Amino acid sequence: MKCFTGKMQWLTIYVFLLDFGHHFFRKVTGSASEFRLQGDYLLGGLFSLNTVYPPVCQTYPVALECYKYQFDESSYQMFEMMRFTVEEINNSSTLLPNVSLGYEIFDHCSNLQNFPSVLSFISENGSIPVQRYFNKYKPKIVAVVGPYGSTSTISVAPLFTLDLIPMLLKEIKKLDFYLNSRKIKYDQNGDPYVFYDVVFWRLEASPPVFERIGTYSSYPEMTFSINSSLIGWDNDTSVPFANCSVECNAGFRRERDQNHACCFQCMMCEENTYINYT
Repeated sequence: MKCFTGKMQWLTIYVFLLDFGHHFFRKVTGSASEFRLQGDYLLGGLFSLNTVYPPVCQTYPVALECYKYQFDESSYQMFEMMRFTVEEINNSSTLLPNVSLGYEIFDHCSNLQNFPSVLSFISENGSIPVQRYFNKYKPKIVAVVGPYGSTSTISVAPLFTLDLIPMLLKEIKKLDFYLNSRKIKYDQNGDPYVFYDVVFWRLEASPPVFERIGTYSSYPEMTFSINSSLIGWDNDTSVPFANCSVECNAGFRRERDQNHACCFQCMMCEENTYINYT
């Protein structure tokens, strides 16, 4: 017997839930999240902190322990970003005053392992009563961030759609908002517009002074400005010599450096030869 693919597993589960919808009522017994914060509104998080590869065959029972598999650094960064964002919102007096956000985050190392965590998200007080009308559902969480990757997202999306829980990984890119009187806006690719400060480090001061001498922004139009009078050069106010290599003297020819196309070395000309630079 061959292993089921991820799509077939979830399709079978989805059909089962719909087929027995009028009398299905089960207690969720999945393991609790190790990353939890109480709040007035809970957000769910699914991040592949560990990656199970190759996929586990489902023709026989396997007890997966996510921590035993390869650590995924990029998913961990998104996991920490979600925690940091929730803490920043809760600590702000202007973003969501008098409201606290919480979260439950699971290590989505495989679809099979995290089926109990998905059930936990769509449960109410630990149970999942399948309602006749969609507007009767009262899931534990109000939105889900993740999972990262189309395959994992396709696997869990049908179960969240059943409870009308929005998945924020795509929609969150469409949000424009203000932060400290500055508008945070996203472009057509879902990437935020960038703003940079050019900072000069005055290390001769004690303690060192970090002074903003210029800015760069890409919204509403691309602009770059710098106050060159604030730059402290090594030789007073003169721009330092920035040529990769000095000019060769008479009787020498240029030979390009193998590592850098713009650099060269000065090699002595062969006997009875000359270089014409005109």
